[in-house]
This record gives sequence, C-alpha cells and structure tokens, in this order.
Amino acid sequence: MSAVQRDRLFDLLYGMLAAKGRDETLFGGSLSTARKAFRRMAPEGDLVHAYFETPLLGPPALDVHCSLEHKQSAWPVDEDADDAWRTALDWFREEGPFETQGEEVILMAEADTGTGRASQSGMYLIQRERADIVAPFLIAMSEAERIDTWQRFARSLPRGWHTSYVGFFPGRSNSLLRVNAHPTAVGAMGLEEAWRSLGIDCNNRVTDLCRTLLACARGLDVQIDVDGAGHPQGAFGLEFYLENTATDPLADGGSGARAVAILESSGLADERWRQAADACRSRRVSLPGEHGPQSIVVSVRPFSVKLKVLDGNPLPAKLYLRGDAGFVAPAVTS
Repeated sequence: MSAVQRDRLFDLLYGMLAAKGRDETLFGGSLSTARKAFRRMAPEGDLVHAYFETPLLGPPALDVHCSLEHKQSAWPVDEDADDAWRTALDWFREEGPFETQGEEVILMAEADTGTGRASQSGMYLIQRERADIVAPFLIAMSEAERIDTWQRFARSLPRGWHTSYVGFFPGRSNSLLRVNAHPTAVGAMGLEEAWRSLGIDCNNRVTDLCRTLLACARGLDVQIDVDGAGHPQGAFGLEFYLENTATDPLADGGSGARAVAILESSGLADERWRQAADACRSRRVSLPGEHGPQSIVVSVRPFSVKLKVLDGNPLPAKLYLRGDAGFVAPAVTS
C-alpha cells in the first residue's frame, strides 16, 4: 500500500473524529497537526492503527499514537520521520514477526500534538509474553544502559503481577524509563500492598477510586517512570481499559459510560466525553482503486481512561480512542 493510500485511511478516521465541530470543541483544533504527526510515524502498510488521546477536563487537546503489530507488513516511513523511530521500525521489521502463544507484540510511537508539535516524542514496545526481547530492543535503540533498570523493576513485581511494556521518550530531555504492572493471577497481591511493594504512595481516596473504576473496566495498568535503580519517580498513571468488541462501552449504560461518570462526579472529568462517544462508530466505505472500487472498514471506539496521581492526588483524566482502518479483501468466488 502506498503512502497515499495510508493517508486516505487516516483521513477517514480524521473525518469521523472531526465531525460535528469536535475538532475544535474536543480536540482544540489539533487534528491537522495530528495528521502531520501520524504521517511522520506510520509506515506504509495495509492497515492503519491509531490511538487518540484527549483530556476530559481543562483545555481541549489531542495527542496521537501510531501502533504497529508484529505480523503487519511494513515499509519505510516518510523521509522526515524521527531517527529514533526509524531505527525502532527497522529493528521491528528485521526481527519480527515474533513467536507467541497468541499475544501480539506491538511497537507504538506517540506525538504530543496537543502542544502543537508533530515530532514523535515517545515509543513503547508492548511485548506481553516476550519479555526476552526487551533487552535486544533497548540495545538496538542505543539504550543498553536501561537494561539493568528494566531488570531491577521486573524483579520487584508484586506476587501475581505482570509487566507487558517498556517505553522511553527520546524527544524529551532526561526522560526516565516507563514501565507498567498489572495483576494477572488468581490470588495476586492486593492493590494497596502491591503499590507499597512497588514503592508507590497512595491515599484512601485514590485506592477507593481505583476499586470503583475497576468494577467498570476490563483491566488495569499501573504506569510508572523509574530511575536507574528501578525506583518510581514523580507521578504514576492508572489506566483502566474499556474496550469491548461486543458493545459500545461509552453508550448509555455501558461500562465506559459508568466509568467516566464516576470520574465526572469526582471532579476529574466534565461532560465532553459525551462528544467523544458520538464519534465512536464503525463504517464500511468504498474508495476508487487501481482495479476498481476498494472496500474499506473504518472504526473509532473507546479504548481506555487514564489518570495520573501526583503526591497522592489524582489529576484530571484522559480518554483514549482507538482508530482502525483497513482494506477488505474481495470475496473469493468459485
């Protein structure tokens, strides 16, 4: 697929998000910058996967994330792509696809387009069951000194907890290593005990809010920035996953709607999430192609809500929408 086709797919997502004035009221007019950023990050391929991050309180804005699965075919990115991201994509293409038991290995980049910058600021390797590829990834990225940090953190995980990604921010000076942890096993260490084990300080308000949100979500990630000794520094994130392929979780009465209503009643979100809910839909469209009309499926759906906690106080929440677009293979006739 050419870069032109890739951009056409993204523009379909763009249109669904921007409709009904949402570009200004929900995203602060950032969609055009997000388009430029996505073009810098997204390789040519047969699918487009994007995540759109928007605050649920305060000035409207939008950050965009580009996601690539290890089984995807991918060709070089645009000439103005950031060097670190180009290196990551080269490694991903040359080393993958990776053998797994069903969990995708994913490479992700993000751009802080809400601040008006189209350059890529951070990247993540989501390896889930393949922790063994973290060290080779860091070496390929000239970040070998972070391997010990990663290993220290992995050894410190609470009982029954697991980690599935490692990230860093070459676009930010003096950035720390970002890691995550989440309970995965029956009998896993409880939240309060696990957070103490990880070196995270939480008060009762945060703990109670977390439990309430977990009742509406399908899972939780604790996202931590760790120093060279593997110790948490600064704010940490709590991400609650809403995605449900069977229903729209932001629809009235859906699990996502209940979760965001809790954030709204807690003063961490306002009513704008309802605008985001209106953007969540799936469509099949037809575009002209070299050999006739091409059928495309495009969808925007809720993925997660996230809030950061600093000095024991929860900060305003953010909503993540997942956007996917791809060509539908023509039916085979006998």
